[in-house]
Amino acid sequence: MKEYTFEELSEEAQKKAIDQMSDVNVEMCIWWHTIEDQAEKFGIKIVDFDLEKSTIELELTGSRDEICAKIRSGLSEEDDLGHIARHFSDEYLGCNRNAFKRAFKTALNYYYLETLKAEFEWHTCDANVQDTIQNMDIMYYEDGTISEDKK
Repeated sequence: MKEYTFEELSEEAQKKAIDQMSDVNVEMCIWWHTIEDQAEKFGIKIVDFDLEKSTIELELTGSRDEICAKIRSGLSEEDDLGHIARHFSDEYLGCNRNAFKRAFKTALNYYYLETLKAEFEWHTCDANVQDTIQNMDIMYYEDGTISEDKK
């Protein structure tokens, strides 16, 4: 059976090839590593997350004030995380302290879950998958399925 490079495939066959390999960029690396590293620098540990269930578990390794100070010194207040740090750095008079702590943790959970989702989507978007598979020297059949024999 004749084999083709990705570039030689029809547009429809290229789409099929991309669909087959849609997870190539998340299967080949620890794609969340940079987000996890940034969080740890600020005193936040990403313990677990599940993008399909939209759940995340964070552990704060410092006080709220310490975490906010680290974020504010490392990021612009225009950044979403910088905005959270600015907001929660200022104690609100009359605010229940426990409610304030829960709100801070909820804001961090939301921020990191959305950041992880965006990173995952970036790694799995068609353009990035195509870039990766074009550099892998994979051979395809005319319909876009991967050949059993690699180039």
